[in-house]
Amino acid sequence: MPLYTNTTAGTVSYTSNDIGYQAILENDTAPHANNNNTIATQSDFTFPVGKHERFIGELGIWYFAHSDKDFKYKINVPTGGTLRWARFGLPVDDSTSNDIRQDTTTTGELAVTTSNNSAYAGFLKFNFTVVNSTTAGDFSFQWAPNTAADDTAEEVYLKSGSYLKYNRF
Repeated sequence: MPLYTNTTAGTVSYTSNDIGYQAILENDTAPHANNNNTIATQSDFTFPVGKHERFIGELGIWYFAHSDKDFKYKINVPTGGTLRWARFGLPVDDSTSNDIRQDTTTTGELAVTTSNNSAYAGFLKFNFTVVNSTTAGDFSFQWAPNTAADDTAEEVYLKSGSYLKYNRF
């Protein structure tokens, strides 16, 4: 564990690896997603999680979902790890939908955040903690339309300005 390492019996040292990491999307994601059966992993918002590591972070997702396509996502942590998160959803257009939700999961959860009949631009903010167990792996954010698009003009995508910030603790 980077922040708390028992190097020898009775000796504790502290380090500061990966403190204050941040990733920001500079452009809208391309290609856009139009297949609801293929959940895209956003590589910008993926990071390695070692055995027994703990993280606290914030994920801000700006997205666009074309008419009737909705937006679904999944946050994953390594097998045996625990993800605790709170999500705040907010429309950025004329839609009236917003939601607040919190959850704890060890397997990741596929969730649909919008169910509108019109095109929808929205923002999701996640505050999260990850407490990992004995299996190393990745934290990852995945997303897709909830309904398959019938042409490329009806795609779902993440917008520039989406971000991930996290600290090990």
